[in-house]
Amino acid sequence: MDVRIPVEEAVEIKNNKRRTVQRKLLPSYVIVKMEMTNETWYVVRNTRGVTGFVGSGNKPTPLSESDFASIFEAAPQTRLDIEVGDEVRILTGLFENFTGKVVAIDPVTQQLSVVVPMLKRETTVELAYDEVVREE
Repeated sequence: MDVRIPVEEAVEIKNNKRRTVQRKLLPSYVIVKMEMTNETWYVVRNTRGVTGFVGSGNKPTPLSESDFASIFEAAPQTRLDIEVGDEVRILTGLFENFTGKVVAIDPVTQQLSVVVPMLKRETTVELAYDEVVREE
């Protein structure tokens, strides 16, 4: 019997500090991988705190192996405390120590588009989440 709580690792950037936290993917759910026999079904059904099952009727609906694997093999996500319109300071690269304004955030590629004033012009720069800090 394999009992798991579906959680995901997430990188949170808050107050310019990176932290890895665990968040529940499906709050209040527990995934049980087991051989369904009368004895195991009795144990699960009569476990204190179990209020119901996913599926129709009294019997739970089994997950396929691919569904089970996809729940527990999610890629880490990054949460950012920077929003569009915020002023940021660039930490690395050609524009190190320049400040600019965030004009777009792409969570898929985990990059920011930042407009940096340079030589009386505005230049748009693509940067990773960890290459900037929010200006207070």
